[in-house]
Amino acid sequence: MQYRKLRDVKVSAVGYGCMGLSHAYGPLPEANDSLALIRYAFDQGCNFFDTAEGYGNGHNEMLLGKAVKDIRKDVVIATKLYIQKDETLISREALLQQAAETLQIKKRLTMHIARHSFGNLSGDKIPIQMLQKLYRHSSILTTIGYQAHFMQQEADDALDSVVNF
Repeated sequence: MQYRKLRDVKVSAVGYGCMGLSHAYGPLPEANDSLALIRYAFDQGCNFFDTAEGYGNGHNEMLLGKAVKDIRKDVVIATKLYIQKDETLISREALLQQAAETLQIKKRLTMHIARHSFGNLSGDKIPIQMLQKLYRHSSILTTIGYQAHFMQQEADDALDSVVNF
């Protein structure tokens, strides 16, 4: 595998776009097949993976996070928030406001979404107190409740034993 330097980061010349594992291209593969495919790509030298919070409503980020949890320091993950804009140059805040209006989101849309993407990808690798600070939740119970939707350690361990990661 050839590699490229993106500033101070070394990435494989061929990256793996994970969208089809959670979204868009017909029937979705089984979770264990998706995990195995991501690991196979890594074993072949791919260390650059692309995902987005919008692929499967966060599922894709969580799937990728699970697949690389024990090799996280060896991979580079690109994730994104897509906001369509016209030809005029407007601020990030204005774009987020435009997206909120289009999606009929009543609360002010901020970079809070980006912080939650980080949490999705990190799984259980970050202490809950750090996630509370990252998410800017006033109560740790809010953070625990939120993460409970994404972290199913017993199910993860069972799946890992079957897939043999």
